[in-house]
Parts: sequence; C-alpha cells; structure tokens
Amino acid sequence: MPRIRSFSYAPAVLVYHHIYAGRRPAAGRTGDAVGLEDFEGQMRTLRERRFNVASLSSLVSAMERRAPVPPRTVAITFDDGYRSTYTRAQPVLRKYGLAACIFLVTDYLADGPTLGDGARRFDWLPEGDGGDARPISWQEAEALVAGGMEVGSHTATHGFPPRMAAGELEAELVRSKEKIETMLGRAPFALALPFSFPIVHRRWPSFRRDLLAAMRKASYTCCCTLQRGGVRDGGGALFLPRVAVTGRDTPLSFYAKALGLYRYTGVPHRIYQAFFKKYGGTIGP
Repeated sequence: MPRIRSFSYAPAVLVYHHIYAGRRPAAGRTGDAVGLEDFEGQMRTLRERRFNVASLSSLVSAMERRAPVPPRTVAITFDDGYRSTYTRAQPVLRKYGLAACIFLVTDYLADGPTLGDGARRFDWLPEGDGGDARPISWQEAEALVAGGMEVGSHTATHGFPPRMAAGELEAELVRSKEKIETMLGRAPFALALPFSFPIVHRRWPSFRRDLLAAMRKASYTCCCTLQRGGVRDGGGALFLPRVAVTGRDTPLSFYAKALGLYRYTGVPHRIYQAFFKKYGGTIGP
C-alpha cells in the first residue's frame, strides 16, 4: 500500500466528552458537550462517507511501525469517563460498527454497579448536574470493554499536569494505570492529558522531561494531547494531536475535522497558547 502524500488529507483523532440527550445541554455546560442527535449524525457520516474508523491501538501500532495508514482514517476517543459514553455513545457506535477508546479519570469512578453508588461529581460541572453527566462506574466501564471499547488513562485526579512536581506527576500516572489494570484486568497503553496546553512552554520548562519519565514508569507508549496538528502518516505516536468535537460543530466543520484539515490551525493555536493564553485559577500556575 503506498504512503499517503496528499496535502489535503491526514489521519484524525477526534475527542468527545459528554453526550447529552434533548435539544440543548444543561445550564452551565461547557461547549465540549455534544447532543445525541448530532453525535449519531456524525457517526453516520463516518460510515456513509466510507471513513476508515480505526481503533486507537491499531493507529498507534501502525505509526510505531511506520506502516502506511489508509486514506480517511479516523480514531474516536472520549475523555473523562462520563456515564453518557456508556448509555448514549456506545449504542450508537455499535449500531454503526465503529471502534473507540475512553480515557478515565480513575479517582472519580464508583465501585458500585449503578449511578449513585459512591460516584463523585466531576468538580468542573455545575452543582446539581447529575444523571449521565456523572462518572460511570467500574462495572459500566467493564461492560464497555466487553463490548470492544478500548480504555486509557486520563490521570487519577484530572489535575493540571504542568503544575505537578515530578514525583506527583509520576504518582498520578502510575496510580491511574494500576487502578485500571486492577478493575478491568488490562493495562492501558495510552494516556490522555487533561486540558489543552503545549507540552513545551516557558512557564514549565521541565514538564516534557518529567512527563516522559512518568510515562516510562507507568509503561505508557502513547500520550494523547489536545494540541492541534497533523497525525503524521508513518510518524511517531508518542505525543498524538487530537481535535475536539463540540456542540458548536456544524456538519461541515465536523467533516473537516474528520478529514484532518484542522491540523492547519496548529501553528496559530500554539502561538496563542505560548504567548496569550492564561493558565491561572485552578488549572495552572
């Protein structure tokens, strides 16, 4: 199979968060929530437009082997571990026969079989915002795995990683990995970093070094980011760019994201983050 040489195409890794029912998200919800009707339309587009929807592990494996990637390849990921991934997204994915990976914030998951058995409310959600916007249970995560979904780590606490000391960062990654392995019977190969920030930044000059050391300690082979850029055919997968799908996306913007066209926004995105974005409050120094 020849390598892809097109300037207009690159593999894309899409990231979702909460999938809500109804016509609009709950009051106070951030723009990363996507309506169920829109989500199903997007998955239908991937199937009907003949995208190659690959599992994250198969995409990473091909990149590590520097093997060719088929045109129109897309990987689907979900961050945080909202219960709506289990109740709403998984049935749609099954309907269209599509693979996906969910990244879990392990300290939030409940040990009970259903919602309310010890689940913590995600700290970033408005008070009273419950239901399927709450974390899934470990039993529900186990059902996702049994249904074919891959699982990765989204750290243990969803803290801001560049703010963590090297030992704290290592503990976050190791504890999350060990919890997933204990509860689900398999070690995650991939980590997804919370928040959107550059790996290299003048305000946290040692972060990349500390992150690589922590990843080696926890045996992660892939780190998914929320940076924009090209997923390079035949390139490495150590730091993997992803693009978020949000409730503001139109069918056209989703199609562009699935084609990998949002990689062209990577340079201005990095400039904004390096010189203009503020990392204060609870998520940064």
